[in-house]
Amino acid sequence: MTTNWIRGLFITAVITLGFSQTSKAIPHYLRVCNVTGGEYLEIFAGNDRLPFCMYGSSKIGADTVAQWTEDKISTQARLVFLAKDKFCEDSGGKTEMGKRVYENGVEGPFGFCRYSDGSLISLGTLIMSGSESPSNLQLRALLQ
Repeated sequence: MTTNWIRGLFITAVITLGFSQTSKAIPHYLRVCNVTGGEYLEIFAGNDRLPFCMYGSSKIGADTVAQWTEDKISTQARLVFLAKDKFCEDSGGKTEMGKRVYENGVEGPFGFCRYSDGSLISLGTLIMSGSESPSNLQLRALLQ
C-alpha cells in the first residue's frame, strides 16, 4: 500500500516537473517575435525548420529580428530590406523554396531569400512589396 502511494507521488512529481520544464522551453525566437509585435512562423525547407517573424504580411527571419532588437547587429536581410532592393540574387542572396503549414493543416509554398550570413527574408516581402510598401511599415519601423 505504501509503495503505491510513493509511486503515485513520484509520477505526480514527474508530470508536474515536465509541465514546468515545457513552459520554460518556449523558443527564444517565439518570444522575440511576440515581444516585437509579430507572430512566430516556422517554414519547412528540406530537413530545416526555419524561424520567421511575421508582421502583417511581412515575413523576415527571426534571427534578424533578434540580432537587431537585442544587440543592434545588422544582417544582410535587414540591410537589403532597408536599401529597398527587390531582387534576391542581385542583392547577394539565394532564392529557396520551402513550405508553410497553416493551422488547418494545409500546406502552401513559401519562397524566401537566404543570404551568406544565414539571414532570411520572404520573397514577397522583398520583391513584391519592398520596404516602402504600406504592408511593410511595421517591419520597416522595427528594423530602422
